[in-house]
Amino acid sequence: MAALVERGDIRPAIVVGIWNTPQRIGEYMPEKAVTMDPMPTGVEAFAPVPRESIVSDDYLAFLVDELKPYIDAHYRTLPGRDDTFVMGSSMGGLVSVYAVAEYPEVFGGAAALSTHWPACDGCVVDWLSAHLPDPRTHRFYFDHGTETLDAAYAPYQQRMDAAMREHGYVAGDSWMSRVFEGDAHAEKSWRRRLDVPLRFLLRRR
Repeated sequence: MAALVERGDIRPAIVVGIWNTPQRIGEYMPEKAVTMDPMPTGVEAFAPVPRESIVSDDYLAFLVDELKPYIDAHYRTLPGRDDTFVMGSSMGGLVSVYAVAEYPEVFGGAAALSTHWPACDGCVVDWLSAHLPDPRTHRFYFDHGTETLDAAYAPYQQRMDAAMREHGYVAGDSWMSRVFEGDAHAEKSWRRRLDVPLRFLLRRR
């Protein structure tokens, strides 16, 4: 990110890295989207989780009511919606897009890398399709690879892309969806392509 800023490719920004806990699935699964109990995780190695363990609404309240006000009070931020974005990978991608849908007055956009759509059999795609904010004021970035867990993501992402078009999002402007051939569900893959969502969300005006 420092290199992108130095070259003038993106606007300077403050990055707030939010630690995650062992309750990652419960904290990051979009709560209002969950339609099954127990909820399948979409990963064979992880058993379904009780619906009552899904607490992402509390997690988002922490971001909006506690963390963001603290950052705005202690750092020289641009606190408005148009300068506030959220990004995550896998389950973190799901909660990032959920944050924008639930708090469109707070977040102006989200980037979701290797979005874990198979959780709850794709119920987040269905929920988001009915709760997307105004494309004139919000932006979304999605991507996935083609190896390991990411190999199962394409059908879900295609459904999400169709919903974006139906809601008036414009490819390359208010919405971007990318496929990275050969990339796996891993930090090294996300690190290698991180410049793409950064350029999309932090492009110069």
